[in-house]
Amino acid sequence: MPTIGRDHLDRKPRRGENPLSQRGPRPLRSILFVCLGNICRSPTAEGLMLNHLAAAGLANRIRVDSAGTGGWHAGEPPDRRTIAAARKHGVDLMPLRARQVRTADFSDFDLIVGMDRQNVADLRRLAPKASWTSCAPEMDQAASG
Repeated sequence: MPTIGRDHLDRKPRRGENPLSQRGPRPLRSILFVCLGNICRSPTAEGLMLNHLAAAGLANRIRVDSAGTGGWHAGEPPDRRTIAAARKHGVDLMPLRARQVRTADFSDFDLIVGMDRQNVADLRRLAPKASWTSCAPEMDQAASG
């Protein structure tokens, strides 16, 4: 993932424009982390990102969320082991609650990061055709890196 700094917030991407395909400053105002059930990996990524943004003074400038491709844990807190592991690193996941990916997420978020290849495949299947082109390259990189 590229470094996020204040210069990345300069302008909103045009419709269909991939915010991470540009060289130089990249506008990034919202990030969604996605895994299968939204109780382990994606809430951990959300919590870590929120902590990093707060440390950089950007907590109020970039929206961060997480979701699962499946909805069976919707409304539940992260797994107790995930909460304990995050707490050891100073990350509080207790306020987070699982939710399922929504169609609106594909237009509401500048960056959607699938936590593994299967999550990326599921996101491709769920994504509206018109919104997919701006998400695909980042998700492919996240899954293969």
